Amino acid sequence: MAFRHSLLSERDRREPYLLSWDEQERLFAALPASGQHGALQGQHGLSGAGGVPLQWEWEVVVPELGTSVFLIPAVYVKNRRKRCVVLNQVAKAVIEAQRGRRSPYVFNYRGHPVQKINSRARRRARTEADVPLAHMHDLKRTFGARLRAAGVRFEDR
Repeated sequence: MAFRHSLLSERDRREPYLLSWDEQERLFAALPASGQHGALQGQHGLSGAGGVPLQWEWEVVVPELGTSVFLIPAVYVKNRRKRCVVLNQVAKAVIEAQRGRRSPYVFNYRGHPVQKINSRARRRARTEADVPLAHMHDLKRTFGARLRAAGVRFEDR
């Protein structure tokens, strides 16, 4: 019998929920500013950090592209290989909004890394926006589905 690794039990596993543009707009409007940053983080490429609190020391500016990347050290990555997280324009704006907060962590609350994605405020916003199934990972999946629909190649996603 083959070993099947799973973090979720069969009962807790569900298909990703892809948000419509209207649902996304309602959700973002219901989120507090810090929650909007987190949602944008998940939706626009920073979810590639794999839940690791991004640190400023990992940022590498790429002037030729007019953006930055974050090089996540191998010790924090599941496959133990350094991961490069490229910032698109929206992700870069989210990062820039965090700059200068006097913490080694990009996303922080009172200097400590933000580690809890499913906060009370986000759960309340999902209820208020009437999108109770929309979790952080669903934002990432929605973004990926929209890229696929626009014809973006797998290698570029």
